[in-house]
Amino acid sequence: MKYSLLGLVFFCNQAYTQMSSSGLASEFKEMAGVGKRQSGFEGMQAFGTGKILGTQFLGEGWSKGMLVTFHNDTLQNKLLFLFDKVKQEVYMKKEGSEDIFVADKQQLKEFFILSVTKKIRFINAGVFQPELAGQLLMAMHSDQDSILTTISLFKKVNAEFQKYDPENMELVKAGMMNDAFIDKPLYYFLENNRFSNPFKLNKTNILKAISDKKIKAKAWEYFNQNDNLEIDEQFMLGLIKYIN
Repeated sequence: MKYSLLGLVFFCNQAYTQMSSSGLASEFKEMAGVGKRQSGFEGMQAFGTGKILGTQFLGEGWSKGMLVTFHNDTLQNKLLFLFDKVKQEVYMKKEGSEDIFVADKQQLKEFFILSVTKKIRFINAGVFQPELAGQLLMAMHSDQDSILTTISLFKKVNAEFQKYDPENMELVKAGMMNDAFIDKPLYYFLENNRFSNPFKLNKTNILKAISDKKIKAKAWEYFNQNDNLEIDEQFMLGLIKYIN
């Protein structure tokens, strides 16, 4: 692990500045090189409790993982990660520590969240298109360790906080009687190392997002063969497999 990135750290409070001037503790060096210390995190965690439905975070809480920078430095040893669906931030801390850092997305090339059952891979869209630098997209195809030859599928894991409104009869009728974090994902195709415009899952949007005529024709074939299926993420995984 290289520590050449330490000069890019932003210190959030005087206590941290004093700590850095006397030399960062070794357990913080890796995280400090690619992020800044997070303050006020306790209040953010409270959003996931009480009568608020849903959560602003991906998964069930802190998970083991791995982060890779654009310098190909890797951070993994005894680190835990948490992805914020609302703020689109990556938080990290050492196992057993209460000190939390937020990753600098301009340095982050990709990161993985590892659970017992699966691996989730996020990439910085700027890897392919500099104008999209800092946007973190989750790989949806089954072989997450590679970019598929013809077309790949990515997802922006996004959520919004929706406050309960007793005057909104539509929400009341739908049974929404609490504040809630509502997932609002968007999807992207990657063709020829270029991302499509973001789209929601319906037939019109999906076909419009595909630029290559031959790929679009294959997509039409898949839709015609599976017109009885719901267009959800499983449908999309089948589409990607069919085209590739």
